[in-house]
Amino acid sequence: MIAYLLTGCGTWIVYQALANMSAKHPEKGSFRTYAKQAFGSWAGFSNGWVYWSSEMLITEAN
Repeated sequence: MIAYLLTGCGTWIVYQALANMSAKHPEKGSFRTYAKQAFGSWAGFSNGWVYWSSEMLITEAN
């Protein structure tokens, strides 16, 4: 139960941060664009590929 509560709190914090960034800087690309702005092009590039890879794994599982 504690693990679920901690995971839920962590997820809520991440989504709140993403919502705040989206409200202040509405751009296409979401977290990939924000990673690029904050840490440089390598972060945006790798973030985009990790997201794409996870989407493909989810698609294959279904």
